[in-house]
Amino acid sequence: MPHDPLTLFLKTAVHYGKGRLSELGSLLRCFNASRVLVVTDRGIIVAGIAEKCTDAIRSEGIHFVLFDGVEPNPSTDSVSKSLAFAKGEAVDAIVAVGGGSCIDAAKATNVLLANGGQVADYRGLNQVRRRGLPLVAIPTTAGSGSEMTSYMLISDSKTHQKIVCSDPKIIPDTAILDPTLTLSLPVTMTIETGVDALSNGIESYVSNVSNPYSEPFSLRATEIIAKNILRVYHKPSDLDARGQMLMGSNIGGLAVHLSSIGAAHSMANPLTQHFNIAHGIAVGMVLPCVMLFNAPSQVKKYSQIAFALGVGLEEGEEDQSVSRKGALALRSLLDQLSLPSNLAAMGVKEDLIPAMAREALEQVSINFNPVKPDLQQMENLYLSAIHGDLSRGVGL
Repeated sequence: MPHDPLTLFLKTAVHYGKGRLSELGSLLRCFNASRVLVVTDRGIIVAGIAEKCTDAIRSEGIHFVLFDGVEPNPSTDSVSKSLAFAKGEAVDAIVAVGGGSCIDAAKATNVLLANGGQVADYRGLNQVRRRGLPLVAIPTTAGSGSEMTSYMLISDSKTHQKIVCSDPKIIPDTAILDPTLTLSLPVTMTIETGVDALSNGIESYVSNVSNPYSEPFSLRATEIIAKNILRVYHKPSDLDARGQMLMGSNIGGLAVHLSSIGAAHSMANPLTQHFNIAHGIAVGMVLPCVMLFNAPSQVKKYSQIAFALGVGLEEGEEDQSVSRKGALALRSLLDQLSLPSNLAAMGVKEDLIPAMAREALEQVSINFNPVKPDLQQMENLYLSAIHGDLSRGVGL
């Protein structure tokens, strides 16, 4: 049942379909935009996608300035540079094109442009005072679903710690989902972002603030991603599967926005900080352990997640058995995607477990996990993921 009271912000207008990028200029005209900042990265430039965006903007006679300095884990330094571009050109709208990193960097730029200060000033929940300029998000990956969420995740350039901010004023105004833009995505990035999208569906479904609005989106996102990620992995040119992945990611982002995420995301941030493991991979590697840890408190929900992952029901089988099969099914899927069987194979060392466990428990998302682990339990979860021993994730 939903928490009482329940407040929902349904903000983003979504335009889905092949070739919809061509409508960017006319959509900006709806905001009376005349000077636009385009936030992206070098990979999007090289792939020719940024040029398609600027062509669509130019077709409406709109002036634009291009910032292409976003890193894979966007930093406060890159946000500062993007902000300088925006101020120097006196822009009146922002376009983010790329993966979740580009969208998050654009969100942060927009927040600072409207409110001043530093990204860290907005750490946590509902710290943004004023809404920024119109923001159009164009995801080129099927991953974070950031185009739908009130979250932004920025790395402190000095400490490399993740600054997590969440506020309804951050949500983009418009999203363009054009699956043709994902065709140039490398296989490694397809896996990373796809696993991230899958984890969004799973964690948002069991969040302690999930509700009747979020739960159908969570399950549907999980089902869509689970059915299509291997199709795209084996045949990257499958445009239909890529479209399904993009839609699943978007739906998962909406689910996260309407509820939240949990312990797997909390554990991922220290892994990215200390070992430079890509965010989506870090979440996926710890998620089966977290599922088993949470399952005793959410047996029915995890059995439904198992069905969404394709686990069949045997006659007379109980939910508890099915929920465990869900965690094993996820681990099997990661194996089929050629991911390592444990974090040790990715260079993660046990001696950093105490520090990472403390850092994970300081993350905003840990507060939305169905059961909040204590320090010892969090250390056990990391140890389980390092050794690939799912049994350590069991028990409260």
